[in-house]
Order: sequence, then structure tokens, then C-alpha cells
Amino acid sequence: MNESDLENELRAMRPIEPSPQLVAGIAAELQPRAIALAESRALRTPTSGVLIERRPASDFFAGWLRSLGWAAAGAAVAIAGVLYFHREPREAAQTATAVAAVEPEVGDYLPAESESELLGADETGIVYVDGAEPFRQMRFLSVERYAWSNPETGARVEVEVPREDVVLMPVAMQ
Repeated sequence: MNESDLENELRAMRPIEPSPQLVAGIAAELQPRAIALAESRALRTPTSGVLIERRPASDFFAGWLRSLGWAAAGAAVAIAGVLYFHREPREAAQTATAVAAVEPEVGDYLPAESESELLGADETGIVYVDGAEPFRQMRFLSVERYAWSNPETGARVEVEVPREDVVLMPVAMQ
């Protein structure tokens, strides 16, 4: 089939005429109708261009007084926070001096107890050292606790020291 033949056939095609029922339905839809509106309050209420009435002068004073109250409350909270968290350096130095004057000398304390608690042990692998047998590397985590007491005052000082030890253990070859 040639292109010109196809074009000629397409030009010869005509659309089918619509049915009389379709034409009548479209005509009925296009007819002007009488719309009955029930008079409602919503139709009489203006929806744009409404001006809000100003408050009387007494409301202005009450609003101003309310704002002033909130500002005063905020200022009081801020002042309380500053007074609570603010410390003068002189007070801290005087406190440290007073504590140092009351505390006995370090020589007055006697060892009371010491203990070591093993928290965990991990094998981190095998280490090869030149000219020696292989070693297994072990890592031990522990906490050491020491306590000293002063027999005169009954004061007690306790210290906890975390500790990590790495130990090389010879590997027995089989």
C-alpha cells in the first residue's frame, strides 16, 4: 500500500452521526434552569471586607498590664537563675582554704584496706617474637580499690583505680 493511498482513505473517512437520544440529552443539559434558592442567613452574611471592631480603652490597659506582668515574671526568673548559679571566686577560694585548715595532714591517715577486682579478660591473639617461641597476648581489665582512715577523726578516704594489664603467656606447642 502506498502512502498516498492511505492518506486518501483517511481523508475519505467521516464520523458517524450521533444518535437522536444523545442529541436530546445534550440539548436538555444546555437548557437554562430556574434555580430556587432558599433564603438563608449564610447568604446574607458578608464574607469579605469585614472590619474588626477595636477594643475599648479599658481592654487596652488590661492587655498592657497583662504584658507587663509577664515581663516582670520573666525578669524575676532570670534574676533568680543568675543568683542561684553565680558564685564569686572569692567564696570558692575561702571555702577551699577553710577545708584545707580543717583537714588533717596526709601523714595522719593509715592504710585500711585494698582490693583488686577482675572485670574481664580477653585474648587478643598470638605474638611471634624473633628467636623465641610464640606467646599468647592476654588483656586483663580490673579495678583496684584502696582505703585509708584517720583514727583520730574517723575520716576515711577511698580511691578506685581502673587498670589494664597486657600479659604475654608462652604457648605450649603440641
